[in-house]
Amino acid sequence: MHGKAFYPVYYLLRKTILFVVAGFMCIGRFRYIIEVKYPHPWAPKIVDGIFELITQYHMADRVIVASFWPDVTGYIDDHYAGRLNRSANPFEIVDLYGCYTRGDDLSDEHFGYTALQMPYYRENGRLIIGNLGRAGFIDYAHRYGLSVQYRTIDRSDDARLLAAAGADLLMTNYPDRIREALYPAQEQPADPAE
Repeated sequence: MHGKAFYPVYYLLRKTILFVVAGFMCIGRFRYIIEVKYPHPWAPKIVDGIFELITQYHMADRVIVASFWPDVTGYIDDHYAGRLNRSANPFEIVDLYGCYTRGDDLSDEHFGYTALQMPYYRENGRLIIGNLGRAGFIDYAHRYGLSVQYRTIDRSDDARLLAAAGADLLMTNYPDRIREALYPAQEQPADPAE
């Protein structure tokens, strides 16, 4: 969709989705990631609408807005710093990784983001972006109060490896498989929806 037709349809869909999400939030400890897939010129209206709705539903402390687009994360920093949690964009992740490899002390650094959300997968048995899933890098991010989150973790062995390394969140297409891999039947944590 382009132009004016895009915004009313998007707004209605966004409002409906957040209304449903807000309803579920009343019953548990759910946290949410909302990804902004569109860059400028749509991003400002999308981000403004997200902020309006999560404020209306008192969800700001439970939502992280994610985007791979630096213009989106820049807009969030310019207009919602301290009021809207966001994840790092890929350039910020690469920059943080460089700091980690050099052993830079970032104690005085102000991060515009609260989380790192990164892909982690295997292709033909070869680990892609593997160093970002190591305990040293995760510990480095934790030292500065950053949550370290990975997607899309569909293999049980990857889930166990990342959990052992200290990952904070694993996004998956197979939650039952990953839950079973991380928590044998006798150790299953309570379902937050119950």
